Amino acid sequence: MECIKYSNSPIKLLGSLKRTNCLKTNMGFKTPGECFLYDPVWGCILEVFDGLPVIDHEFYGEKIFSYKDELMQIGVLVDFKDAIKKFASLFQQKALENSINLQHVISFLSCCRLLKGSDYSFPSDFSTIICKKKWLRTE
Repeated sequence: MECIKYSNSPIKLLGSLKRTNCLKTNMGFKTPGECFLYDPVWGCILEVFDGLPVIDHEFYGEKIFSYKDELMQIGVLVDFKDAIKKFASLFQQKALENSINLQHVISFLSCCRLLKGSDYSFPSDFSTIICKKKWLRTE
């Protein structure tokens, strides 16, 4: 990341990193384009389901967060807008498979509570998915 940060033209380095399973995540080593950088405010959405590879910030240390721009250059998803699109797709898939369980629901609703009143809100197309898909089990 330091090389990317201080290089005038890191094109070859960026290309090499984008194609390599070089980032340690909660799901093993992954290519940057598959990975998410955890955010203390909206990162709760990355914890609702297994299946979203989050960079192991305990392995890399807190300094990994200072490389947000460099991580974005190699393809890591660091912004809420990008992350929520992937989450929405996974949510919709899980709803279609009828594989959203009580733990997922509680985790998702807790995350909604945390995001309420923050600068982060779900896009309208995701709100439509929540309203139209069958993901809550009732009796």
